[in-house]
Amino acid sequence: MDSSGRLVLPKRIRQSLNVPRAATFAEYFKLLDHAGPAGARGGTICDLLLLACARQAKAERIYTLNVRHFAALAPDLAPQIVTPGK
Repeated sequence: MDSSGRLVLPKRIRQSLNVPRAATFAEYFKLLDHAGPAGARGGTICDLLLLACARQAKAERIYTLNVRHFAALAPDLAPQIVTPGK
């Protein structure tokens, strides 16, 4: 971080990042419409939003300390969901 508290990434890392665009309101509410009936509450809704962004960005890896939880939420992304350092 720099003196103003902003995260500073080396140029080579910034150039290789694929940052998905923010979800539109329609996309966000569509996710919420499906999350509620599926029983998702609290932090799980945030996890679903993160996974939706990863799917949209065609992420090669999704890092989490709870692989089983994330894989259960997004079975289609299970091969990309890994623990850091693996």
